[in-house]
Amino acid sequence: MRKHFCKLFLIVVFLGVPFKSICQSNIDQIIGTWVFNYESSIELMDTKAKNHYAKMGAARQEKVKQAYRNRKITFEENGNFIQEFEDGRIVTGTWLINKNKGIEITSPKGSVMGFKIKELTVNVLQISRIKTADNRMNMLIENWYLARD
Repeated sequence: MRKHFCKLFLIVVFLGVPFKSICQSNIDQIIGTWVFNYESSIELMDTKAKNHYAKMGAARQEKVKQAYRNRKITFEENGNFIQEFEDGRIVTGTWLINKNKGIEITSPKGSVMGFKIKELTVNVLQISRIKTADNRMNMLIENWYLARD
């Protein structure tokens, strides 16, 4: 019995180490400033969103473009989050990697937005919006393609 307990203990310990190192690796790669790539993000839209976007007309499409284009998103090592819009507005909050290896961004008022990490390299961060019980807001552009600044 003791032998089985020791084996189980070792398995649990060794399984925990890779998860922790994967999370730490993700955190290390995410830290820094990223720029929203509007064109690539539009390409990632699903068919329904693309059809809706096409029906919006040029004026509304331009407003969407202005709202997203060149957005800068900074994930700081201390857990702070800064989003800078092209028009100079700044939104702050905190961020973390959750147990599902996704990104959770919390506003100063406590609203949480979740993102699934779809791709993470040294130069590319592709995330997709996850609707939660807290925040069911629909976004036209749910898949964000970000390039390292």
